[in-house]
Amino acid sequence: MNKDVRKLFLIFTTMLLVLITSAIVLFVFGSHAIVAREAVTRNREVIFTLDDTLSILKDAETGARGYLLAENEAFLSPYNAAIKAVASDISSLDRWVTSGDLTREEATDLEAKVANKLSRLAETIEMQRSGHHAEVIERVKSGEGKQAMDEVRATIAQIKNRQIAVMTKNEERSSFLGSLRTEVFVGCTLVNIFFLIWSAGRIKREMNKTRASAAVLGEQRELYATTLASIGDAVVTTDEKGLITFMNQVAVELTGWSLADSIGKPLATVFKIISESTRLPSESPVEKVLRLGTIVGLANHTLLIRKDGSEIPIDDSGAPIRHADQSIRGVVLVFRDFSEHKRSEAALLRNSEQMRLATEAADLGMFYCTYPLDRIVWNDQCKAHFFLPPDAEVDFKLFYSLLHPDDREPTRQAIEKAEKEHVPYDIEYRAVSQHGRERWIRAAGRFYYDAHARPTRFDGVTMDITDRKAREKTIQEARAQAEAANKAKDQFLATLSHELRTPLTPVLATLGMWDKSDGTPAGFHEDVQMLRRNIELEARLIDDLLDLTRVVKGKLTVSLEKIDVHDLLHHVANVCKEDVQSKKIDLKLKLDAPNPIVKADSARLQQVLWNILRNAVKFSPRQSGVDVATSNTPEGNLHITVSDHGIGMTPQTMQKLFKPFEQGSDEITRRFGGLGLGLAISKALVDAQGGTIQAASEGLGRGSTFTIELPSLTAKEAAAATPKQPASAEENGRHLRILLAEDHVDTARILKLVMSNWGHQVETAGSVAGAVDLAKENRFDLVISDIGLPDGTGLDLMRAIRKFSQVPAIALTGYGMDEDIAATRQAGFNAHLTKPTDLTQLQTSIAKLSQPADSLQA
Repeated sequence: MNKDVRKLFLIFTTMLLVLITSAIVLFVFGSHAIVAREAVTRNREVIFTLDDTLSILKDAETGARGYLLAENEAFLSPYNAAIKAVASDISSLDRWVTSGDLTREEATDLEAKVANKLSRLAETIEMQRSGHHAEVIERVKSGEGKQAMDEVRATIAQIKNRQIAVMTKNEERSSFLGSLRTEVFVGCTLVNIFFLIWSAGRIKREMNKTRASAAVLGEQRELYATTLASIGDAVVTTDEKGLITFMNQVAVELTGWSLADSIGKPLATVFKIISESTRLPSESPVEKVLRLGTIVGLANHTLLIRKDGSEIPIDDSGAPIRHADQSIRGVVLVFRDFSEHKRSEAALLRNSEQMRLATEAADLGMFYCTYPLDRIVWNDQCKAHFFLPPDAEVDFKLFYSLLHPDDREPTRQAIEKAEKEHVPYDIEYRAVSQHGRERWIRAAGRFYYDAHARPTRFDGVTMDITDRKAREKTIQEARAQAEAANKAKDQFLATLSHELRTPLTPVLATLGMWDKSDGTPAGFHEDVQMLRRNIELEARLIDDLLDLTRVVKGKLTVSLEKIDVHDLLHHVANVCKEDVQSKKIDLKLKLDAPNPIVKADSARLQQVLWNILRNAVKFSPRQSGVDVATSNTPEGNLHITVSDHGIGMTPQTMQKLFKPFEQGSDEITRRFGGLGLGLAISKALVDAQGGTIQAASEGLGRGSTFTIELPSLTAKEAAAATPKQPASAEENGRHLRILLAEDHVDTARILKLVMSNWGHQVETAGSVAGAVDLAKENRFDLVISDIGLPDGTGLDLMRAIRKFSQVPAIALTGYGMDEDIAATRQAGFNAHLTKPTDLTQLQTSIAKLSQPADSLQA
């Protein structure tokens, strides 16, 4: 569908939608008006029925009174008729109750009071018939009949008043809806008339543009035909069936077919081609284009058989002609007379010997020898490469003697391999002069064989690559220096991490102790939580720097376990709670995935989700919204999306989004801060766990969406039992003797205080020597040691202790590189905790290692 047709289609579609909308609006208002009028009609019927019931009761009362006075049964006719009529009216009450116009309580009340009145009349008449005249008179005088009738009148009046009020409202609603319907009808009619007038004008303009476009298209076609007719190559076009639609004059001359005779014929009829070598028909390039949908060319050595049977060599190419929707509407074939090229090719072959002679004049050595390999013919430049004079006689014995002793055997093996395996000969070796000078040579060549695959000749060239080798050596030295600098950088990062983490440890431990203390002043817990979050954020930034180093080295590791992502998302949302509340963000968790269980690294995945959710909150304006949703894909993967309504991203930003230290523009960096590491590390972590992470945005100011996809576990895997967590020291009732080796005074003091509060007995040492002495003199259940100590390392301490005890040990250190963790394991530590350590994590590790084991001996 072209652009103009789409515009017309859009116009008529819009007109149809306006008409349909108008009809729907009128229908809705009309329906509501009819409903209101029907309600008024029912209200009137209810009022009429009530009035009729009261009138009939009066008739019944009048008939009964006449009978009492005259004792004549004829006077009971109105009474008997009233009995039947009242029964009919009372039965109609149920219909009004069903329609909602009368309440069940009103109908029941009225029915009871009417029945009471009729019952009293019937009893009075029966007493008169039985001759109890005195009792009848007393009954009449008592006024009970009048009271019963008054109750009926009051009930009917009450119901009528309510019906009249409802009817009034329905009449007003009916009148209002009728007026509104008329106004809407008039408005819609005016809108339709205006839109029809506008559409007519728009259609007229589009038709004018279409006619103008058709005129331009005609001119372009004329220009196209003129251009094809004037170019030097032969041009043929076909339709999608391969039938010829156009040939220029060059194509007419080369094929021998006139334009009139060729139009509408299959291309194979006019364009007959065969292989020059096999004389077999070649595949039509048009058929190949239609089959493959791509540009194709003929193989070399193709002949075109003209109409008169003569042959000419050609080369050609075919390309598809496509509609606007990319479907193929035909093929254009371009070919040319290749005769001149063939003549040039023959001339090149004749000049090959001249080219060989020219090569000798260049700075290339040339060699050749006949088989069997004994004497070698070298040109002067080749001899110069080996420090020989131009008149020197060369054989293979001399050749090998001129090579560096270390290079002789590899060169001999390379020549033998080239001969036996029919592969090129290409080797680098050192030529050595009589005075000990060395020159690096690269030799390349090949063996030639006869029809029986027997070697007949060995030819090649030599090149002096001494300068290149010198440059390579310089590059290798530079690479070694770079690797040394990189190693120093890693060591610096490790040391920096340790020095930054160590002061945070006592602060975080103290805050954790305050947070759990019952004696903390009111309102102080929030401040403690704020300080803890900021310290943990600092630790996270340090971890990001180390993680980046792991990513660059390809050493990022994960520990996979079964986890419920929904639980993880709730935890991450709780961690971000303060940021969400401070900006009044509406955070919605739509965790609808039926199977949220995946096999992943819980801590690492939490790190990814925290990075993305924190960014969504960070880059969202106040009082906006952030949505977190989960679902399962048809392939069984878990789909996690985090969408915000924040600053959004440009396509340029998204291209570098997952690169380290990238945060978009400088203005965003100044405004929001950060190192630009979180997303780069997040992608590496998700990739390491077998998942994918992607980002999307409709542009600046239109928010962003991050999508994580992870393989879900099968139902059987998800149902597997979760390993039981180790009990804490308090749960198993064990109080341990702990040796703490820590040279940072504040850290040692606060950790001793914390662990003492847990019920453990803690001895501290500030050096390797002091810790070893304590270990030899006392019996301990657990050793906790820093790695950086003033007179050695924690690794030295652990190796010393392992000579006389297998007591469990925890490395508690600011060194958190992968190499550090591996080193602590090799030295004999059972666990590695990186400072600043969360007290819960420390307590869990102590509990895990607190099972009975060999303790230190005095």
